[in-house]
Amino acid sequence: MKFAPDTVRKVAYASSFGKGSLSDIEAAEVKKLLSRYDYISVREKSGKEIITNLGLDAEYLLDPTFLLDGNEWRTFSNKRLVKEKYVLVYQLNPNPKLLEIANRIAKEHNLKVVKFSRDVVKKAGVDINMAFQRPEYFVSMIANADYIVTDSFHGTAFSINLHKKFTVVMPPKYSDRLNSILTKLELESRLADEMYDIEPDYTAVEQILKAERKKSIMFLEKCISGGDKE
Repeated sequence: MKFAPDTVRKVAYASSFGKGSLSDIEAAEVKKLLSRYDYISVREKSGKEIITNLGLDAEYLLDPTFLLDGNEWRTFSNKRLVKEKYVLVYQLNPNPKLLEIANRIAKEHNLKVVKFSRDVVKKAGVDINMAFQRPEYFVSMIANADYIVTDSFHGTAFSINLHKKFTVVMPPKYSDRLNSILTKLELESRLADEMYDIEPDYTAVEQILKAERKKSIMFLEKCISGGDKE
């Protein structure tokens, strides 16, 4: 935020480095730039550790999509877009494992396999391709899915917020934020694809989320008011 003058309050909310460490060159530049911020928060535990090692302060808070609960997100949802019951694949990285898991679930539970995709031609193992369109379509597809298989942080976040059964396949890069949210919410078991028939304990998850939402909102209120940085 080099364009902002020093007299303007600068806030980073739930930012992400996208990786678990910085090179010496990166660390020197990041420290110089972040030193101009008045308040810093990050969405992954490793991000807080990076900033602490730079000699700066940061809070470890929720991704902003978690500041609304599932009922609030459902008010943004479009009507149901697929009439059949389905397992949704939301995939950002090439990896055949996601479709393998989705097809196993679909076969055992008589579900269609629906994939968010930019492809015009369906891949083998996919019954329906869904193009990315408006945000309310995205919310609807997750809200109405019987199961989600994803390697995406926000695919995971919305699955949790909307209380869905889901499995996470870790991407080859930028997995710190996924590890962090699953650990924070005690959902590490969702990494194991053999766990897909077990319901997540969303009563326990919501208890954690309630406390974390309060913490995150208090941080934002402090930033707005210019309160104590400690």
